[in-house]
Amino acid sequence: MAVFAVSGSVVFLASQFHKRLLSDYMDKFEFEIRSRENVVMKKKVRFAADVVEPSGNNKEYRRRHSFKAKSDKQSKMVATI
Repeated sequence: MAVFAVSGSVVFLASQFHKRLLSDYMDKFEFEIRSRENVVMKKKVRFAADVVEPSGNNKEYRRRHSFKAKSDKQSKMVATI
């Protein structure tokens, strides 16, 4: 009699585990199908033709722009005071 109880409980647990495993798999599968339908292509960045990449003289570029950024910050600080 104990053998029937143990084997019955093993069968019950196996079926419950199988149901849970199958439902999780189906949820993931449906998610994959839905996500493929809603895929939007990413736009590529295109720069204007007149945009020039900086030459090898990056120090000069940084010097100009850091000076401009510092002057902008100082003018904002003076305006708030």
